[in-house]
Amino acid sequence: MIVDRCQICGWKRPRHVIDHDHKTGAIRGVICRNCNTRLANIERGEHEHFRFLYRKLEWKHWYVLHHSLFERQGTMITSYLRGLDTLNEMSDVKDKSVNEYIEDKRNELLWLLLQGHRYYFEPPAILSIDDIEIAAVPCSLFHQYLQSPPLAYLDLTYRSGMRLELNN
Repeated sequence: MIVDRCQICGWKRPRHVIDHDHKTGAIRGVICRNCNTRLANIERGEHEHFRFLYRKLEWKHWYVLHHSLFERQGTMITSYLRGLDTLNEMSDVKDKSVNEYIEDKRNELLWLLLQGHRYYFEPPAILSIDDIEIAAVPCSLFHQYLQSPPLAYLDLTYRSGMRLELNN
Protein backbone atom coordinates (compact mmCIF):
# COMPACT_ATOMS: atom_id res chain seq x y z
CA MET A 1 0.00 0.00 0.00
CA ILE A 2 1.52 3.32 -1.07
CA VAL A 3 0.05 6.30 0.71
CA ASP A 4 0.41 9.33 -1.53
CA ARG A 5 -2.91 10.90 -0.57
CA CYS A 6 -4.34 12.05 2.72
CA GLN A 7 -6.38 9.21 4.23
CA ILE A 8 -9.11 11.65 5.28
CA CYS A 9 -9.63 14.19 2.50
CA GLY A 10 -8.04 12.13 -0.29
CA TRP A 11 -6.01 15.03 -1.64
CA LYS A 12 -2.53 14.54 -2.96
CA ARG A 13 -0.12 16.70 -0.98
CA PRO A 14 3.66 17.08 -1.06
CA ARG A 15 4.03 16.28 2.65
CA HIS A 16 2.01 14.19 5.04
CA VAL A 17 2.19 13.51 8.77
CA ILE A 18 1.90 10.27 10.65
CA ASP A 19 -1.29 10.57 12.66
CA HIS A 20 -1.32 8.82 16.02
CA ASP A 21 -3.36 8.70 19.19
CA HIS A 22 -1.57 11.00 21.64
CA LYS A 23 -2.71 8.93 24.63
CA THR A 24 -1.76 5.44 23.41
CA GLY A 25 0.79 6.25 20.70
CA ALA A 26 -1.02 3.95 18.25
CA ILE A 27 -0.52 4.98 14.63
CA ARG A 28 -3.84 5.57 12.89
CA GLY A 29 -2.92 6.76 9.42
CA VAL A 30 -1.07 9.15 7.14
CA ILE A 31 -2.82 12.48 6.67
CA CYS A 32 -2.14 16.01 5.41
CA ARG A 33 -1.30 18.84 7.80
CA ASN A 34 -4.66 20.55 7.27
CA CYS A 35 -6.59 17.43 8.25
CA ASN A 36 -4.20 16.85 11.18
CA THR A 37 -5.06 20.28 12.60
CA ARG A 38 -8.79 19.80 12.06
CA LEU A 39 -8.62 16.28 13.57
CA ALA A 40 -7.07 17.62 16.79
CA ASN A 41 -10.02 20.02 17.24
CA ILE A 42 -12.52 17.21 16.60
CA GLU A 43 -10.80 14.91 19.11
CA ARG A 44 -10.98 17.63 21.76
CA GLY A 45 -14.67 18.17 20.97
CA GLU A 46 -13.95 21.76 19.90
CA HIS A 47 -15.88 21.83 16.66
CA GLU A 48 -19.27 22.40 15.19
CA HIS A 49 -20.31 19.86 12.60
CA PHE A 50 -19.45 21.04 9.11
CA ARG A 51 -19.81 19.98 5.49
CA PHE A 52 -17.42 22.33 3.71
CA LEU A 53 -14.01 23.88 4.23
CA TYR A 54 -12.75 27.07 2.59
CA ARG A 55 -9.66 29.16 2.18
CA LYS A 56 -8.98 32.48 0.56
CA LEU A 57 -6.89 32.13 -2.57
CA GLU A 58 -3.72 33.46 -0.93
CA TRP A 59 -4.06 31.28 2.21
CA LYS A 60 -2.38 27.94 2.86
CA HIS A 61 -4.75 26.56 5.50
CA TRP A 62 -8.41 25.55 5.33
CA TYR A 63 -11.17 26.64 7.72
CA VAL A 64 -14.77 25.61 8.34
CA LEU A 65 -17.18 27.34 5.97
CA HIS A 66 -20.11 28.78 7.90
CA HIS A 67 -23.00 30.86 6.59
CA SER A 68 -22.16 33.73 8.97
CA LEU A 69 -18.99 34.42 6.96
CA PHE A 70 -21.23 35.81 4.20
CA GLU A 71 -23.20 38.05 6.58
CA ARG A 72 -22.42 41.48 7.95
CA GLN A 73 -21.60 41.35 11.64
CA GLY A 74 -22.91 44.11 13.89
CA THR A 75 -21.05 45.37 16.95
CA MET A 76 -22.30 47.97 19.41
CA ILE A 77 -20.39 51.17 18.68
CA THR A 78 -19.63 51.78 22.36
CA SER A 79 -18.06 48.31 22.64
CA TYR A 80 -16.03 48.93 19.51
CA LEU A 81 -14.77 52.26 20.93
CA ARG A 82 -13.76 50.55 24.20
CA GLY A 83 -11.85 47.97 22.14
CA LEU A 84 -10.03 50.73 20.28
CA ASP A 85 -9.15 52.39 23.59
CA THR A 86 -7.76 49.10 24.92
CA LEU A 87 -5.80 48.56 21.72
CA ASN A 88 -4.41 52.07 21.92
CA GLU A 89 -3.41 51.65 25.60
CA MET A 90 -1.80 48.24 25.03
CA SER A 91 -0.06 49.28 21.87
CA ASP A 92 3.62 49.98 22.20
CA VAL A 93 3.58 50.47 18.47
CA LYS A 94 4.79 53.87 17.46
CA ASP A 95 3.81 53.07 13.88
CA LYS A 96 2.16 56.15 12.47
CA SER A 97 -0.13 54.19 10.14
CA VAL A 98 -1.55 52.10 13.04
CA ASN A 99 -2.21 55.20 15.13
CA GLU A 100 -3.80 56.92 12.13
CA TYR A 101 -6.05 53.90 11.53
CA ILE A 102 -7.20 53.89 15.18
CA GLU A 103 -7.87 57.63 15.08
CA ASP A 104 -9.75 57.42 11.75
CA LYS A 105 -11.87 54.51 13.01
CA ARG A 106 -12.61 56.36 16.26
CA ASN A 107 -13.77 59.44 14.33
CA GLU A 108 -15.94 57.30 12.03
CA LEU A 109 -17.59 55.59 15.00
CA LEU A 110 -18.16 58.85 16.88
CA TRP A 111 -19.78 60.33 13.77
CA LEU A 112 -22.12 57.32 13.53
CA LEU A 113 -23.03 57.74 17.21
CA LEU A 114 -23.84 61.42 16.62
CA GLN A 115 -26.14 60.37 13.78
CA GLY A 116 -28.06 58.09 16.17
CA HIS A 117 -26.62 54.73 15.12
CA ARG A 118 -26.03 52.13 17.83
CA TYR A 119 -24.31 49.43 15.78
CA TYR A 120 -21.34 49.36 13.44
CA PHE A 121 -21.51 46.71 10.74
CA GLU A 122 -18.31 45.09 9.56
CA PRO A 123 -18.31 43.87 5.99
CA PRO A 124 -18.69 40.10 5.58
CA ALA A 125 -15.52 38.03 5.96
CA ILE A 126 -16.19 36.64 2.48
CA LEU A 127 -17.30 39.21 -0.06
CA SER A 128 -17.48 36.91 -3.07
CA ILE A 129 -17.14 33.20 -3.72
CA ASP A 130 -14.70 34.18 -6.48
CA ASP A 131 -12.22 35.05 -3.69
CA ILE A 132 -12.21 31.59 -2.07
CA GLU A 133 -11.78 27.88 -2.72
CA ILE A 134 -14.43 25.59 -1.28
CA ALA A 135 -13.90 21.90 -0.58
CA ALA A 136 -16.60 19.38 0.27
CA VAL A 137 -14.82 17.77 3.23
CA PRO A 138 -17.49 17.03 5.83
CA CYS A 139 -16.56 16.34 9.43
CA SER A 140 -18.17 12.91 9.05
CA LEU A 141 -14.98 11.87 7.18
CA PHE A 142 -12.96 12.73 10.29
CA HIS A 143 -15.36 10.85 12.56
CA GLN A 144 -15.23 7.77 10.29
CA TYR A 145 -11.43 7.96 10.26
CA LEU A 146 -11.32 8.05 14.07
CA GLN A 147 -13.75 5.12 14.37
CA SER A 148 -11.85 2.94 11.88
CA PRO A 149 -8.23 4.11 11.55
CA PRO A 150 -6.86 2.73 8.26
CA LEU A 151 -3.44 1.70 9.66
CA ALA A 152 -4.58 0.41 13.06
CA TYR A 153 -4.23 -3.19 11.86
CA LEU A 154 -0.43 -2.70 11.71
CA ASP A 155 -0.37 -2.24 15.50
CA LEU A 156 2.50 0.30 15.37
CA THR A 157 3.45 2.75 18.10
CA TYR A 158 4.57 6.24 17.16
CA ARG A 159 8.04 7.56 18.09
CA SER A 160 9.09 11.18 17.61
CA GLY A 161 10.71 11.77 14.24
CA MET A 162 9.47 8.45 12.93
CA ARG A 163 9.17 7.86 9.18
CA LEU A 164 6.75 5.37 7.76
CA GLU A 165 7.38 3.63 4.45
CA LEU A 166 4.51 1.56 3.18
CA ASN A 167 5.20 -0.59 0.13
CA ASN A 168 3.05 -3.20 -1.60
